[in-house]
Amino acid sequence: MEAINMLRSKSEEKRTLGLIKASKLCNDHAMLTRVFDTVGARFLDRLVNSGSDDDQVVLYEDVDVLRAISCVPESESSQEIVSMIPCLLDILKRGACSAITDACYQFLFLVSTTLHNGLATLYEYNGVSVLVSCMASLPDGSCSLNLAIRLVKSMLCDLPVEERIYKEFPSELSQLVIITARQFALLHNGLKFEVLKLLSTLLSSEYASPLHDALRLMSNEDWSTNIRFGIEAVLRNRDASTENFHALVLAESLMSILGENTGEMLGRSNTSDMDTWWLHDFSS
Repeated sequence: MEAINMLRSKSEEKRTLGLIKASKLCNDHAMLTRVFDTVGARFLDRLVNSGSDDDQVVLYEDVDVLRAISCVPESESSQEIVSMIPCLLDILKRGACSAITDACYQFLFLVSTTLHNGLATLYEYNGVSVLVSCMASLPDGSCSLNLAIRLVKSMLCDLPVEERIYKEFPSELSQLVIITARQFALLHNGLKFEVLKLLSTLLSSEYASPLHDALRLMSNEDWSTNIRFGIEAVLRNRDASTENFHALVLAESLMSILGENTGEMLGRSNTSDMDTWWLHDFSS
């Protein structure tokens, strides 16, 4: 096939054109396997890193091929794919159009959650910091934000590095609480429950004391108000009864953080219905 022949060329320009042609075949798993076997991770790595940020179209084609290759079952044992994680994190740090960032998050999620050492590699290459710093620019409730939140939750819950995360990323975790608390208050879909589980895990950890201290020092109380709104919505939703435990754990953590200041905060709130519920169930 023409794309494969171009990929085998000694000319890097022809190989790049061949890769772009191959990107049009993203639904053909057999062809994508041949593409990866032909060019290897080193060429893809060089192509992504040498791509101009000004040429968003070419960069998108490159990243989309990587995303498609990560979906190929035959490639799921290849650690060469895992080795591409740092490249995609670098693209997110540099910033790109939404189509490129969406493809990056899809690649990172597929590789990190399905391939051996994928999640550990994401963590080792500063994945917590990169993902949290990029979350603020993602649209509320977007697929990319969903994937970013789930990736951070996986690193926190599925790797034996929980204590290290709290020690190494105190600022990032504070920002994570602010960002996810907003989503917890705003959303009314499955991501709301992903955020609930992340927040309850994050704030109830035995290592969370420094994070609690950092949150107490914040002058902006929106994060705590958003969490209260989210908890109330979950507990009032009869279809979310299985999530009540996480909501109650989160409520207990919030009370622990706010302590005696909770009553003052409620007194300043204009949401009388929620104040009554909160005072009755958690402040008595």
